[in-house]
Amino acid sequence: MANSRYDDPYAVDVDVNTILAALRYYQEHGQGEPANRSLDIHDIATGNDSQVSMDADGIDGLCEAINTKKIVLVDNIRLPSLDDFTPRCAACGRPEVECSNNPCDAVLADRGESDE
Repeated sequence: MANSRYDDPYAVDVDVNTILAALRYYQEHGQGEPANRSLDIHDIATGNDSQVSMDADGIDGLCEAINTKKIVLVDNIRLPSLDDFTPRCAACGRPEVECSNNPCDAVLADRGESDE
């Protein structure tokens, strides 16, 4: 038995289907038009007036993107930073480009340019 409903891959499908149904309900009831919605829903749709909300066509596009997996809903995923992909000097740990431009002692020794 799963520890959490999110351990069950089918639970995510139920969540996505519920989100799609809510979006379609929102769309069918004209909520893409600011005058047709409550202030609370307007605040959610606009990020407290910091963004322009989607109209009916935008909601259509969002539903299509979710259906075709162009948008995937995930929870607590950590995307690697660019630093995770930067080649590093084995000797000092700095990015290789830094050691090329301003070599550490180990790089100088490998090049035969050490002061020692």
